Amino acid sequence: MKPSNKSILSEEWFAHFAPPVMHEHFRLFDHLYREWLGRELMWERQGKSHFARFAKKIVMAALKNETIFSPIGHPQPIIEIFIQSDFGGHNSIAKVMPLNLREPIRPSDTYSDGNGRLVTAASNGGIKMHPAFVFSLGEFDERRAGFAKRMTLSINAQHLFRPPMGSKRSPPLPLTVYRHSFNSTADLSGHRLDQFYIGVTRRSWKKRWKEHMRSMTNGSGLKFHRAFRAALSRGGANDVSHEVMWVGEDEEEMLAFEEEAVNCYLKSCGCLNMIPGGKKGLKYLHVHGMLGRNTHTSAVQNEKILEAFLRQNPRKGEPAPWVAENWKDDEWAIANICGREGRLKPKQVRTIRELAADHTSAEIAQEIGALNVGQVERVMKGQTYTRVK
Repeated sequence: MKPSNKSILSEEWFAHFAPPVMHEHFRLFDHLYREWLGRELMWERQGKSHFARFAKKIVMAALKNETIFSPIGHPQPIIEIFIQSDFGGHNSIAKVMPLNLREPIRPSDTYSDGNGRLVTAASNGGIKMHPAFVFSLGEFDERRAGFAKRMTLSINAQHLFRPPMGSKRSPPLPLTVYRHSFNSTADLSGHRLDQFYIGVTRRSWKKRWKEHMRSMTNGSGLKFHRAFRAALSRGGANDVSHEVMWVGEDEEEMLAFEEEAVNCYLKSCGCLNMIPGGKKGLKYLHVHGMLGRNTHTSAVQNEKILEAFLRQNPRKGEPAPWVAENWKDDEWAIANICGREGRLKPKQVRTIRELAADHTSAEIAQEIGALNVGQVERVMKGQTYTRVK
C-alpha cells in the first residue's frame, strides 16, 4: 500500500525533533500510524477491537495537550513506531503498536508526581502522563542475542500534532529539556545498566548532542562523557535513545521542569548528571566557587561551566563536592557500589559474610557467582563493600 501524501504528523516538527537518520522515514512512520489508527477504529465499529477506545483517547489527549490517567493493568499511553531490518538493511519489518501493550502498567512502575518526587503506580492506582510517541530504527543480527544497533526518539505526541513551524499560531519553541540514554553492553542481552543524562538547550537538542560527542572525544571529564566513552570502548552504547522531555518558551517553567526531572533521578546509579538541575544547579556552581567572576549566567550554560572547571581542575573532578554529598547517603552509595557491571550485589555481599566462617573463599566464589576469588576475599577481610549492611 502506497503511503498517502496527506500526513497526520507534522513533517516540519518531525524534522526539527527527530535525529537526522530518521528524516527519510517520516512518510513511512506517518503512514504506519494512520494505518494502525484507522484499523483500530474500523475494528471498533465491528466490535473486534479491545484497544480502539485507547487509540482515540491518545489522539484526543495529544490534540488538547492533556494528560491521561492509565490504571494498573492498562497499557501506557505510548505508541511505538518501529522499523527493524537485518544487519545491512535487508528484510525490513515495520510495525506500529502501543509500546507496553503486552506489558501493562505494574504497581511497582514509577513516575514523577510533579513535585520532584518519584512515586509508584500503586500509590495512585496507575500513572498520569502525556501521550507519547517512540520512533525506533533497529538493525538485528540473528547470530547475537539482541539488537546490535538501535536509535530511538521519544517525544510527547502533542509536539508533533502542532501546526507546522513558521505558522503564526505556533512559532518555533527555543527551549528544550532533553534526555540521552544508552546501554552499557554490546547488545540487549545479559547484564546491562541503562545510563542517562538530562540537559537543557536553547537550540535543537541535536546540535547539543553533537557538542556532547565532540567534548567526549576530546577527553571531557563530565561523568556523562566519561561513561559514554567507556561504553564505546567496550563495544556498547549501541542502544541510544534521545527523549524530548519538555519544550516551551518560558525559562522559569523550563528551570522548574529540569530541576524536578534531575532531582527525581539524581540518586539513581544510572543517572550521569553531576549537579542538580534548574536553579539548584546554578546555586551549586556558585556555592562551590565554579562561577568565578561570571555571576550573570544561566542554567543553559551549567554544563559548559562544569566541563571547563573539570578541565582546569582535573584533580578536583573525583570526588567533586556534589559527589561527596551524595556519598553521605547510604542508599545512593550502595546503589553506585553495587550497581555497576561486574560488581557484587548486596545479597551476594551478605552471603559472603554468612558463609565466611565455614567455607573457603573459592567455595563461596563458586556459590555466589563472583568474578574471582579475590573479589570474595576482599569482602571477607572487610576491605570492600563496607557500606553494605
